[in-house]
Amino acid sequence: MGGLLFTFEEVASFWDLKLALQTLFCCLMAAFTTDLLSSSFHGFVYQGHFGFFKAEESILFGVKYLLDMNILVFIPTIILGIIGGLLGALFVSMNLKVNKFRTKFFKLIKHKFMQKACKLTEAVLILIITITATVYVPYFFPCTLLSSHVTENRSLYYNISAEASHLLGNTEYFNSYNCPLGTTWIGSNGVKHSNHTYNQAAALLFGNGQDGIVYLFRRGTPEEFGYAALFTTLIIYYLFSCWTAGTAMACGLVIPMLMAR
Repeated sequence: MGGLLFTFEEVASFWDLKLALQTLFCCLMAAFTTDLLSSSFHGFVYQGHFGFFKAEESILFGVKYLLDMNILVFIPTIILGIIGGLLGALFVSMNLKVNKFRTKFFKLIKHKFMQKACKLTEAVLILIITITATVYVPYFFPCTLLSSHVTENRSLYYNISAEASHLLGNTEYFNSYNCPLGTTWIGSNGVKHSNHTYNQAAALLFGNGQDGIVYLFRRGTPEEFGYAALFTTLIIYYLFSCWTAGTAMACGLVIPMLMAR
């Protein structure tokens, strides 16, 4: 499904149902062949596990530890789904209006060279504004102590300690931005602790979108990001994605939409 959506978004100049079925079948065969070969060869060394597929080898945003849930969890899920649907409808409406205005504006320019120059100028302008926002907006957010957001719940001790240990043990996991680096030590319980500080907005904006998605969906550290950083990231990604989609540049919407959701 990921390959089908990627093809539809990034490389397709036309689309129909037959092409969608062919693409889906091609992606299925490619994933199956890759997993089949990977189950037998790893670094060109035979492993002796032919036909054994590992989920973490092929799933980009996989979940390793499952959690039991109460039926009440569907209430906030439904609410978030409604909000996401409304934001999606608003995004499509805004993007259509932006593209209509862009088309009318470029049609007013009769000279082909000037049209291309204006399209290039728009792409460069988006690049400059995006870089400026992602670099300077986090400056207005304070540094946060990383270890203050690690909670040890004995019922989920294994999951939380594993996630937190990896988080705290990697000094480059969060971009330090303008925050001072700290030190890391191992406590009496064998869990890594740290007094590293990080900038919440910089962690989401300063790096790439894939890292931001991993940060947001990480378990065991539910208070890594405050409402101010999350809302600011939503506004920036939402508006810039709406403006960028349809411009004369190679860009996609999968990662920005995952970040917005």
